[in-house]
Amino acid sequence: RDLDVFWQLHVQPLLERGTVGGAQALNLIVQNKRAKAYEDLRAALNSARLRTLLFELAEPRAHAAPLDRFLKRRVSARLRQLIKQGKNLRHLTAPQRHRLRINAKKLRYCAEFFGSLLETKKVRARQIALINALSVLQDTLGREQDSQNAHHQLAQMAQLDSDNCALVFAAGMAAGVALNFDLDACLGQANLAYQCMRRIKPLWA
Repeated sequence: RDLDVFWQLHVQPLLERGTVGGAQALNLIVQNKRAKAYEDLRAALNSARLRTLLFELAEPRAHAAPLDRFLKRRVSARLRQLIKQGKNLRHLTAPQRHRLRINAKKLRYCAEFFGSLLETKKVRARQIALINALSVLQDTLGREQDSQNAHHQLAQMAQLDSDNCALVFAAGMAAGVALNFDLDACLGQANLAYQCMRRIKPLWA
């Protein structure tokens, strides 16, 4: 996912301009990295470890707590943690914002995956509101992480062939774009999403 976003935001614009020397060389490096990442993903999806995990999840467990009771505890605990973690969001450090984004993603996936267990339209409406707030929180905080990842990736790519002046120039152009984002605006949007999330009633009462 990181390489897909990286290519879309930082390499594709250089290719479309068609005037940036080294753009094709940079594109080739990224495409090779993407191909390797997808190869690793296919290997993981076809692994015996994943098949074993799926069988274990499907097998009924003796003395297991009812699923709705388990979800009530898990979702409620994650939501409380996220609300506490996001307090004074504007004053969090970059690593703290990164952890907040990861926890928002985990809670969002949980709310999406088990939404079919919600019984009433009113509760399902709260589920949609929670997912929307978490999505905005995750996406806005993700822009900062994408920028940092892009800058790191570009520095590494330029070092692969530091004698290739055109490649180094293209990487520098892309790095300039990566660093040119409005952190205050992102934090403002993330804070609005956080405030919306705080006002949503529990999905499992």
